[in-house]
Amino acid sequence: MPRLVFALVTMMACILPLHAQAAKPAINDADALNGQTHARGVFLIDFADPAKTAFYLGVIKGSHAGFVRQKVQPELVLV
Repeated sequence: MPRLVFALVTMMACILPLHAQAAKPAINDADALNGQTHARGVFLIDFADPAKTAFYLGVIKGSHAGFVRQKVQPELVLV
């Protein structure tokens, strides 16, 4: 019986953090972008590893989408 209780407690301890992560609200930069209509950024892409380059391109794509979603016109340059 103690093993069953331990197994159930361990399982619940593993599941609860997953539930908490699923409930996170979307990122809202409204305070930081208050009054801003344009955003500029420069990203240096200088990686030999294609997977790393793809990861950072995804980050840049997400940054662009976040600006657009919050009604800020992005002007991003990749070097």
